[in-house]
Amino acid sequence: TQQLVGTSFILYRIARGRMKIDLVALEKELGPGPMRFAPKGERSIVDQIAALDAAEKECFDCLKEKWEKKYPAKPFSDDMFLRFARCSPGKKKFDKDASWKVMKKFDHRYLALTAEKLEKQLLTQTLFPVPELKTSDGFDVFYMRPSRYFPNETSTEEIIDNLAYCMQTMCEKEKAAAEGIGFIAYMNDWKMANFSIGYCYQFMLMLQGRIPVRVRHFLIVNPPGWFGQIWTIMK
Repeated sequence: TQQLVGTSFILYRIARGRMKIDLVALEKELGPGPMRFAPKGERSIVDQIAALDAAEKECFDCLKEKWEKKYPAKPFSDDMFLRFARCSPGKKKFDKDASWKVMKKFDHRYLALTAEKLEKQLLTQTLFPVPELKTSDGFDVFYMRPSRYFPNETSTEEIIDNLAYCMQTMCEKEKAAAEGIGFIAYMNDWKMANFSIGYCYQFMLMLQGRIPVRVRHFLIVNPPGWFGQIWTIMK
């Protein structure tokens, strides 16, 4: 785990500069499994910002200038400013007023989450991105098996951190950051022992904007017959 975390950090730093990643060398170090998550063919953040049109760049600059002036002790990187601008709630992207509301509610703690810190929770295989799985529109997908979550054993913070980590790492790819991602919950074997109101409330808040990413597809597969009662609560 420590090796993967260290290498992932290197990938993260290089991908956001102008240097190109030596994918052959990385595959030798990591192996073909972890390399499925490598940022292949990705433009740097510098290049993505340079490609913005005038209105988009104005939104990005405005958010960055306003935040750094008002909250200098809570810095964001340029890729986060870009994500906030792209993922403003509502139909319209690059809405600085809508983006600003999300920025003020964002928990900076999510930026420090790592696979190492979340190792125990990640090993439960409750929630994780699926390599190469995409929606019909080409969006990357993260998968959840709710029957593997037990509120009496795992805190709400742990499962929400798991969700935040997945959404954050998926957005290291430009398409996910710019256009969105998909979510699928496979409900087989799910029972009331796997449910808590607090967990569901926090989960839905995350999917609806607490993390700057657009969830474009939300699929629930094989829910139990009584799930309608729970869905009413979640909505």
